[in-house]
Amino acid sequence: MLNVNRYCYACMGLLTEENGVCPHCGHDNRIRYQDDDCLPGTVLQGQYLVGKPLGRGGFGVTYLAMDMALERKVAIKEFYPSSMAIRTGDGYTMRSRTGSEGEYTHGCERALEEGRVGARMGQVPGVVQIYSAFEANGTV
Repeated sequence: MLNVNRYCYACMGLLTEENGVCPHCGHDNRIRYQDDDCLPGTVLQGQYLVGKPLGRGGFGVTYLAMDMALERKVAIKEFYPSSMAIRTGDGYTMRSRTGSEGEYTHGCERALEEGRVGARMGQVPGVVQIYSAFEANGTV
């Protein structure tokens, strides 16, 4: 079983004690980044531990994360156009807003395809390398 409490949600550094103060950045990990559009503490695909949000835009949220299988920091971009989608009561799952179902589904398909195209490009100087693209919790 993965021990998600051993990583700092603010910097993804290893903690010396579970849910303690991070020796690397000083973040108190008893304090969670939580609001309606954040996923810190969520494990995606059984591999990626989501940390703090790095930024938000019109089409989504980018998070600091830890690839726990390969023990490396990554960024995760979640397709979350707030004009078309909302989180359900569980705080993780996304669903389209009433009247935006088709547009949201099409957006998810495009976001997944964008990830696939980017991953096929491999390493290109000045371009972020994409390691994975997947659907989870009703979004991409």
